[in-house]
Amino acid sequence: MLAAVGIALGVGSLYLFLTIGSGLSDAFRSSAPSQSGRVEVVPKPVDLQLGMFRLGVGGESIDERMLADLARVPGVQKVSAKVRLVIPAMMTAGAEWIGSDFSFDIVAEGVPSELVAGDVGEGFSFSVFPHSPEHDLDHPCKQDSDCEDNHYCRNEAFKAGFCRAYVPVLAPKDFVGLYNDFLSKAHGYPRLDEEMLLGTVAELEVGRSILGGGRARGLRQTERARLVGFSSDLPSLALAMPTEFVARMNATTRGAAALTEFHSAVLDLTLGADVASIREAIEAMDLEFRGNAAERAAQMINTGTAVLVSASVAVLTVATIHVMHVFMLLVLQRRQQIAVMRAVGASRIDVMVTVALEAILVGVISGGFAVIVAIGMTRLLVRSTSHLLHEFSYLSGSSVFSPNLRWAFTCIAVATLCCVAGAVLGAARTVTKDPAVLLKG
Repeated sequence: MLAAVGIALGVGSLYLFLTIGSGLSDAFRSSAPSQSGRVEVVPKPVDLQLGMFRLGVGGESIDERMLADLARVPGVQKVSAKVRLVIPAMMTAGAEWIGSDFSFDIVAEGVPSELVAGDVGEGFSFSVFPHSPEHDLDHPCKQDSDCEDNHYCRNEAFKAGFCRAYVPVLAPKDFVGLYNDFLSKAHGYPRLDEEMLLGTVAELEVGRSILGGGRARGLRQTERARLVGFSSDLPSLALAMPTEFVARMNATTRGAAALTEFHSAVLDLTLGADVASIREAIEAMDLEFRGNAAERAAQMINTGTAVLVSASVAVLTVATIHVMHVFMLLVLQRRQQIAVMRAVGASRIDVMVTVALEAILVGVISGGFAVIVAIGMTRLLVRSTSHLLHEFSYLSGSSVFSPNLRWAFTCIAVATLCCVAGAVLGAARTVTKDPAVLLKG
């Protein structure tokens, strides 16, 4: 009886953790991204592990054909492409903040202006203007005030000044917080304010890197960049620039093919789109969702579920050992019956099958009872937390925490296997003895 209770406890907790964990994880992965109506997809990386290094052998870019295929996926309303700056670049700035300039390498990606329209500060623009000799010469100047908005006066040696557009830049939302919490305290610099930083100008040198000793690599181009806003969708310490500008800079060293190579695609979904079906279609193209808050939440839930499942497995292991001792005692008590069975022609296998059938019956009953209790506990949990789940439309409803037949049968099978394993191990030594020895006790 106690052995069956142990099995039931382990299996019940296993079913409870697996059902709730997988339900929450699937809900976050399949529905939570659609709350914003936008998801980002990237190529599945194909890496070759060489010691501590990984050599990329494929899955690094998305071409125009893949963008067209994504646009045809049911539920996808619009596709926008992002491109990563894949050549060295550095910025020089700081005089407006701390009184002196300093240089630093940058990580940047090209982002379509419509994706960050809500992140651009009032009075600023994220549009990029054509940088061509013809355009520049049409707007001669002597100072910045001679140029229109979003332009500055560029003066070069032995040339008349001309108006040129700033390269608009977005910084990650947590940039100011990191600076204020760490750098300003470590170096005694003044704290910064987001609103006051808007409009800050920096010198941008493409093709040059601090990590490369400040040497130019390939074609070197100097521009002026201006901070126009902050975005919470950017990776930490990465900057956003207009896609056209980044693609054009990549093309200076990688050729015209770089103009049609993108590292990710942003999908605007229709209202009520089936995100699970969209995920399947994306994975069929060797693409995957880029990590977002919902994906990270799902991974955290899976990790927590794995820990709880490990605890359930530990309970089942202890219960299996207990079952082994119980059946060992039962077989010892029935040694005379077993001896008679062996004497009249029953083989060791026949006796073991009888013991196994009894163990199967115990496993099915204890496992089934545990699953039924766990289902009731799940329903009670949902009912007691319904007021909290109501705040999350993708978690409310019976679909997330509804009974899962797959896990139910799996848990009953686990209970049965534990009982059979314990019973067979416990009875094996006694059953294999000679009938005469069994009769002697």
